[in-house]
Amino acid sequence: MRRLVAMTLLALAPLGLLGGTAGAQAAHAVSDAPVILAFDFSDNSQPASVSHNGFNITADVLSLTGDAGGVVRMVAIAPANSQSSNLVCGFQAVRQGQVECAFNFTSTGVWRIRAEWAPTTHDAVAVASQTVLRVSN
Repeated sequence: MRRLVAMTLLALAPLGLLGGTAGAQAAHAVSDAPVILAFDFSDNSQPASVSHNGFNITADVLSLTGDAGGVVRMVAIAPANSQSSNLVCGFQAVRQGQVECAFNFTSTGVWRIRAEWAPTTHDAVAVASQTVLRVSN
């Protein structure tokens, strides 16, 4: 499935048509960036959702030029109407094309999940991708 998603994204990237199935969205910010970030949920047939507890989110780093390497951080942005703070998973090295972060969501609502890729922790973020995750009781 990942290979199919990667091939589709690579085929559509030059046309500026990027998208994904429900729960697995991809985007890239710079046309010359070496990677595309995609979120990987276990069931892409329905929008991702979770109840109040820990939830692991995986970001796939799909290289346009070979082994991209680099680092990825993820931020879970709390719903606007909640009293919760944003959750941050700091920069991690890309291993086998993926980075995984565990979040413990503290309130219900729609959280925005933002993944950011950079060549190193000292470089500016070059690629960002965002998706949403519904958290319920």
